[in-house]
Amino acid sequence: MSLGEQDQLAVWQAAPLTDLIRHLVGVRHQECRDDLSQVETLLALNALEAGSFHLAMVELRDLVSPFCRDLRAHLAREEQDLFPVLMAGEQGMTPGVGKEEMQLMRSLLEEEHVRELGLLDDIKVFTSALASGLPADSPLTRLQASMVSLSARFQEHVRLENQVLFPRMG
Repeated sequence: MSLGEQDQLAVWQAAPLTDLIRHLVGVRHQECRDDLSQVETLLALNALEAGSFHLAMVELRDLVSPFCRDLRAHLAREEQDLFPVLMAGEQGMTPGVGKEEMQLMRSLLEEEHVRELGLLDDIKVFTSALASGLPADSPLTRLQASMVSLSARFQEHVRLENQVLFPRMG
C-alpha cells in the first residue's frame, strides 16, 4: 500500500462514521454504478459489431451480466441494510439489529467482495485477451479499459470497507 493510500485510510479512520458512509455512497458507489452502465453499454455495442451469437461475445456476456447484477445488488444491500443501521447507531439511536446479525452481515459482504473481485479479475483477463492487438478506439478495447477502471474503483470501495468501515462495526 502506498503512503498516500495509508494517509487516506488514516483520514477515514479518524472521520465520523457518517462521513465515511456518505463518501462510500456518494462517491464510491456512484463511481461503480457509472462504470457498470458504461461496461453494459460497451458490451451491447460489441455484441452488435461482432454479432450477438459470436461465441466470445456470448462468453463475455455470460461473465459480465451476472457480475453487474450481483454488484448492483451488493451496493443496494449495503445502502439499504447496513448503512442505515450504522448511521442510527452513530447518532445514538438503537438500530434494532443485534451484534450477531451485524457479524453475519459483515461476513456476507466480505464474501461478496472476494467473489466480485475474483469475477472482475476473470473478466479483465478475458477482455484483455479479446482486445489484444485492436486499435485503442475499438469498442472491445474501450470495454477492456472500462473494466480496468471499474476494477480500480471497486478495489478502493473494498479497501475502505474492509479496512476502515467493518473494523469500526465492532
